[in-house]
Amino acid sequence: MKEKQTENIWGRGFKRTKQREEVYGILEKSAVPVTAQEIYKILLLEKPKECQYALSTVYRVLNAFEEHHLVKKSFLPGEDMARYELERNIHEHYAVCLVCHKRVPISKCPFESGGIQVAEDGFDITGHRIELYGYCRACRQRVDKTGDR
Repeated sequence: MKEKQTENIWGRGFKRTKQREEVYGILEKSAVPVTAQEIYKILLLEKPKECQYALSTVYRVLNAFEEHHLVKKSFLPGEDMARYELERNIHEHYAVCLVCHKRVPISKCPFESGGIQVAEDGFDITGHRIELYGYCRACRQRVDKTGDR
């Protein structure tokens, strides 16, 4: 199934390159959103001899993925680096730890029961995304002990 899913991406007229395949592979394996710098470091560790391209190439690949709706781009509060994750077309919402960046799924969508009303007449909502920010249990205990936030 994984191979078929990957083939569907390249079958949409999206040019298949070695760099795109490698970046896609890293995103596919990642359980959490990653930055372009993190992807580049993984490439250097996994394929040091083959990694013949710059960090700017990783950014170009991620921008192309974003234009083709293959990734979701997000920012954590207080950070200026974008994080990327594959668009898996799964309806999920998360609580995100501000210290360790652990993502905990929220069990129920808050909009399921009553929907959402938009003041603008005729606005057609096609989707939404919710991320709540705070501290996971382990990080909260460390923060409580040190008093740092």
